[in-house]
Amino acid sequence: MRTVIAGFIAGFLGILVFHQLGFFIANELGLLKVPLYSQRPVAPFGVPAILSSAF
Repeated sequence: MRTVIAGFIAGFLGILVFHQLGFFIANELGLLKVPLYSQRPVAPFGVPAILSSAF
């Protein structure tokens, strides 16, 4: 059970740090125009998009 929880936390932090860092670099280089740490609500529960992608 500890391994599952550690994996979940690592994945959650990985999205918040590395995934968004990749988007930031692509934005700065002009390759993409993606909103970083989007707070736009996502259906069906209305949680922010960044939290939805982290799960």
